[in-house]
Amino acid sequence: MEVKKFILYKGEKIPYVNTPLSKEAIWSLKDNYDRFIINDVRRGTAQFYKGEQINKNYVLDFDFKHVFYTITSIYAIYKIFRTKRQVKKTIKKYNPINVKENFSDSLEGWHIREEPTVHNVKNGKAKA
Repeated sequence: MEVKKFILYKGEKIPYVNTPLSKEAIWSLKDNYDRFIINDVRRGTAQFYKGEQINKNYVLDFDFKHVFYTITSIYAIYKIFRTKRQVKKTIKKYNPINVKENFSDSLEGWHIREEPTVHNVKNGKAKA
C-alpha cells in the first residue's frame, strides 16, 4: 500500500491514511510501520495505532429518519392486523344462511313470494 500523507510527530514521520481500508492494506501498514494514524472519514475521527491489534468497531446509527421509519412500520403493521381482525368479526356476524329468515321476520306481516322470471313481454302480457 502506498502512503501519500505523513504527519510529523515528535520528530518522527507517521503515515496518515484514510478509510475505507482493506485487511491487506492494514496488514501492510502493520508490517511496514510501527505507528500509523487511520482517519475514519465516516465518523470524522482519527485514531493512532502503534503495534497493537486493530479491533473493528460497529457503528449503530439512530437518526430521526431511522427511528421514524421503524415507528411508522410498526404502526402500519398494527393497523393491518387490527383491520383484519375487525373484518373477521364483521364476517362472523354476517351469516348468509340466516339472512332470509331475519329479513322475513323484520317485515311485520308482509309476505315474500317468488314469481317466475319474465322472458318475453308483448302487448302488456308476460310469458313465463
